[in-house]
Amino acid sequence: MNGSYRNQERTAGSRRYSQPTHGGAGYGDELEHVKKFDTVHGDVVDITDDGVIVSINGARFEGRVSSYELNQLPRELQESLQQEGFSHDFFVRGFERGTPGRSESEPQYYELTITDLWREEDWKLAENAIRSGETFTTTPFRYNKGGLLVHFGKKLEGFVPISHIWDFPSFREPEERERALSEWADRGAELVVKVIEVNREKRKLVLSNKEAEKERNRESQEAKFKALAVGDVLDGTVRNIREFGAFVDIGGGVEGLLHISEIDWDLVKHPRDYLTEGEVLPVKILQIDHAKGRIKLSRKALKETPWKSVPDRYKVGQVVWVDITRKKDFGAFAKLEPGVEGLIHVSEVAPKSESQPLSTIQEGDRVEVEIIRIDAANHRIGLSRAKVLENAPWNAPADMYEGDDYNDFDDDYDY
Repeated sequence: MNGSYRNQERTAGSRRYSQPTHGGAGYGDELEHVKKFDTVHGDVVDITDDGVIVSINGARFEGRVSSYELNQLPRELQESLQQEGFSHDFFVRGFERGTPGRSESEPQYYELTITDLWREEDWKLAENAIRSGETFTTTPFRYNKGGLLVHFGKKLEGFVPISHIWDFPSFREPEERERALSEWADRGAELVVKVIEVNREKRKLVLSNKEAEKERNRESQEAKFKALAVGDVLDGTVRNIREFGAFVDIGGGVEGLLHISEIDWDLVKHPRDYLTEGEVLPVKILQIDHAKGRIKLSRKALKETPWKSVPDRYKVGQVVWVDITRKKDFGAFAKLEPGVEGLIHVSEVAPKSESQPLSTIQEGDRVEVEIIRIDAANHRIGLSRAKVLENAPWNAPADMYEGDDYNDFDDDYDY
C-alpha cells in the first residue's frame, strides 16, 4: 500500500495505535528507550516511495527501512517487507531528524537496517568461533595479491592469506602467484576455514584454511605422528619449497621439514635446484619433536656419503684444483668435488708477506691448493694455497688444527 501514513490512524494486525508527532508530550523521553546500535523487533505498517515504515517495540516508536537497504536484501525478504503486518528484527543504525523544508510536525524516524543486524550477528559468530576453534565452509569470491576474500556468515567478508591456504604452491614470480589466486577464486571451490583474528574496529576478519584442514585431519595426523620413529624411511611428497628447505608430506597430512643442508651432499644454494613441488622422493626421519609437532627429514642420509671414499681418491701432499665457495674471517671453504669441501685456513690462503690474505681470493674463484690434512671420519680436509704459491715445504706443527682454534668454526664446517 502506497501513500501518506504520517497523519492517519492505522491498524497493525488487531492492534490500533496513533502515530506520535514531533511535538507530542513526553515523546522525547520515550525516544531515549531506543538507542543507536540496539536490536529491536518491529511490524511493517506502511510502504512509501522511499522505503518501509515499521512500528518498533510494541508500536511505541517508528523506524524506516530505506529503499536502498531493501535493495541489499534477498528478493524473498524484500517482498515480505513490503507487506503490512510482516514482523522482523532490525538493527538501529541511527536517528533521522527530518529533511530540511518539512513541517516540524512531521515525525522523526529511527533508521533501521537488516544488513547491519546480520553483520552484528556475524561479528559475534566470529568472536565465538575464535574462542571455540569452530571451523566453517565458505567460498572465495575475489582475491588480492596477498590472498583470497571469502564470505563469512550472511554479510561479512573474511581474508585468507596465502600463507594460510592449504597446498598453495610456492612461486618465485608475483605474476605466477597472482595467476594462481585468480584461478582459485574463479574456480569457486569450497574452503574449510578457521577464524584466527577478529578486530571489529578495523573491520578485520582473518581466516585460515591451513589451520582448518589441520584441525579436520588432527585425529588421523596424531595417530600417524605417534606411529613414526627416528630412522624410518618413507616416500614423501614435496608440498612447499622455501629458501631454507622444503616441507614434505610423509602421509596422512603429516609434514616434515627437509632442510637445505639435508637435501644433498653437495652444497645446495637453493632447494629449487634439486626439488620440484609435487615430486615424490624417499626421505629418512632424523628427529621427531612430539611437543612441538615437528619432524626433521633428510634425503642425503639415504645416499652414500662421498667422504667414505675420500681416502682412496685424495692423499696428503696432493695438489688439486678447487672452487672457493664461502669466505669467513678464519679462512675460506673450497669445493673439491660435489659433496666434498675443504678449509683453507686464513694462514694458508696466501704467503706470510701478504698483509690481507683473504682479499686475494673471492667466492667463485678456481685456485690450486695442496692437501695438508685429511680427516674423512669427521668430514674435514685441510688445504693450503700459500704452499702452492710459495712452492716450498710446509712446516706447520702437527697440532695446528687441534684444540680450541679448530673448534671455533666447527658449526661452519659441519657437513
